[in-house]
Amino acid sequence: MKKTKVAIIGTAGVPARYGGFETLAHHLVDELHSDYDLTVYCSSSYYHRDERMKEFNGAKLKYVPLNANGLQSIFYDIYSILHALRYADKLLILGVSGCILLPFIKMFTKKKIIVNIDGMEWRRQKWSWLVRKFLKLSEYCAVKFSDADITDNAAIQRYTAIHYKTLSHLVAYGADHCSREKISVSNSGNYDFLRSQYAFKVCRIEPENNIQWYWKPLQISQVFHW
Repeated sequence: MKKTKVAIIGTAGVPARYGGFETLAHHLVDELHSDYDLTVYCSSSYYHRDERMKEFNGAKLKYVPLNANGLQSIFYDIYSILHALRYADKLLILGVSGCILLPFIKMFTKKKIIVNIDGMEWRRQKWSWLVRKFLKLSEYCAVKFSDADITDNAAIQRYTAIHYKTLSHLVAYGADHCSREKISVSNSGNYDFLRSQYAFKVCRIEPENNIQWYWKPLQISQVFHW
């Protein structure tokens, strides 16, 4: 039976070596390559010429000579979307940078477009006012003109429901690289906080994450940020 052709767009590429979207794409390839004809778009910036494989775990790889992050990500995604429309039955777009195209694309194609909008990229202060406005418009296009929009946490799902009057599909990330370890005597001696209750959080230190820093060694509750 002929497999459905799916293009995965918007990541730095696979094998994963950058962040969450890349890890997601990596796992999708590992788990779905037997059921779908997968193509992953990769940024040449992240892979040396000697590392650029034609296939990875059964998925085809297409390299684009643009950076998948920063301002170039807009053109990186737009190019990948236009190229994928030539052959793919379905497009999975991770991020909204290139979704400004969707209103025009949906005028001449019935191919299914699925978008994971990630977070509210348009709120990040590192972008200029003009870029933030562009990203906000791209987010609107991603939600309104995709066949399905995905959010990876309930807070973003509530945000899209309030602002766009739509219910995104909530698909949270899993984790396969954590293990429970017993606290040894030597560990509790080296790390005093292990002797009492504590809270532990792992995140990127980004202003837009609204993460506050608490450090009160004499109190039971402590929050640590990496």
